Amino acid sequence: MRLLCEGWDWLADDPHHLRGARYLQVALGLMMLFRVLTEGRFAAYLWGPNGLGWGSTEYIVGPALGPLLDLAFATEFRTVSVLVALAAGALGLVAGYRTRASTALALVALFLLEQRLPELPDGGDNITRLVLIYMLFLLPAGAKPERRSLSVWLHNVAVLAIAVQVVVLYATSGLMKAYGERWHHGTALYYVSQVEWFSLPGAREIFKNSLVVTTASYGSVLWEVLFPLAVISPLKLLWLSLGIAFHLSIAGFMGLITFSTAMIGLELFLITDPEYERIFENLGRFRERLRGLVRGKSATAPKLRLFVDGSCPDCRAAGAFIERVDLNHHIEVVSFRQYDSYSKYGIAPGNVERRMHLVNLGDGSVLSGFDSLRALARHIPWLWPLRPLLGLTAALGLGDRLYDFLAARRRILPDAGACRAECHAGAHGAVHQGERS
Repeated sequence: MRLLCEGWDWLADDPHHLRGARYLQVALGLMMLFRVLTEGRFAAYLWGPNGLGWGSTEYIVGPALGPLLDLAFATEFRTVSVLVALAAGALGLVAGYRTRASTALALVALFLLEQRLPELPDGGDNITRLVLIYMLFLLPAGAKPERRSLSVWLHNVAVLAIAVQVVVLYATSGLMKAYGERWHHGTALYYVSQVEWFSLPGAREIFKNSLVVTTASYGSVLWEVLFPLAVISPLKLLWLSLGIAFHLSIAGFMGLITFSTAMIGLELFLITDPEYERIFENLGRFRERLRGLVRGKSATAPKLRLFVDGSCPDCRAAGAFIERVDLNHHIEVVSFRQYDSYSKYGIAPGNVERRMHLVNLGDGSVLSGFDSLRALARHIPWLWPLRPLLGLTAALGLGDRLYDFLAARRRILPDAGACRAECHAGAHGAVHQGERS
């Protein structure tokens, strides 16, 4: 009875796995965006009215609704519209914008594409579809619900459903492999790696090494079979780290990028919020130690100067974050409201108010807005994981639009530093005026 009460309290009190849910949304969003970018140009050939697609939703939703949904592929324009809907839902998940609506949009679009051409998925779509259904009940990104509310209860039920789904998936996969003859002999990955359809050329040579292929074959079976026990033991974080490395290798050696991205997102989801707090605390200590070593070796002069709006709290916070992750101290962040040195680089006051500007102090070149964000991501190693997303946004032609949309809606509050500088300048001018009179 006590166990049931504790379980009910876990479901009803506070929302769990909020960070993990957010990372899962980003991972699945990136996975679906990758599909749109790689398969979108072949949309008419794959799903169009005269393409390869032969499937129908009638088998799932019945003869009444199925033919209506199949009309989504009646013309090439409608076919492209389904992919646009998938991209819109995926972008919403990545950006954390109306995540429930974005999840529903992505789920419907992905379902239509799957039923139209069932053979195309690489193994990640089945689990993605199931998880998207559960994600409809997750709390929206940034939500702050009341304790013991219905939304908290539904969120935690969805969290539990996703976690159970992942455990069942790995346990089933491991047990099926354990019954396979080639897995018994430790040669399964050798045969997979030598099939051109399932591997990259570099992997074929690596898996010809008996030690590598035997270790990898037995290791993957052991990891999956023990997964259900490992995730409720002190080995949990180690097991999940090994899983992430395992799926990164699958993406690299076998080219199953969408499958690996979905599974990595699910493994990140299993990490609890307190565990993330400890991870970030340890990373923070490591960063401070590394920063101390860098400072001890040399004090380098800044190479870039970033002009931000000091009257915008979000801009100041972003500038402080950039200074923290810039371990080499190559970037100097200043508020254009306190220092007007931007004018000597040919930057007009109206432009610097609309967009942040990044100046290369070596050659005097200037980047602004979204281009400056991409340049910062190139210069700061901590921001390198964002480069694919930024590049994708630029390729879609959305970079400047999104930046200007957000910049136009930023909060403007008085900057104490700027006020002091203006007051000081005003008092100084008044003194000189008095002396002249």
